[in-house]
Amino acid sequence: MNINTKKYLDYFYEISKIHRKSGKESEIADYIIHFAKEHNLPYYTDEFYNVIIWKEASKRICY
Repeated sequence: MNINTKKYLDYFYEISKIHRKSGKESEIADYIIHFAKEHNLPYYTDEFYNVIIWKEASKRICY
């Protein structure tokens, strides 16, 4: 497993521990907002805890 795969699996593991049933999405929204702030990414959220993060595409080519 390469380092990038491990990083993504680590994020997935962290997210899977957060309670996020319908009507109780604030914890996962807070996690995502914290992630965006930590990585200096612009984000938008609304009163329903929907979160959108913007990240410009990289020029890196993956095969």
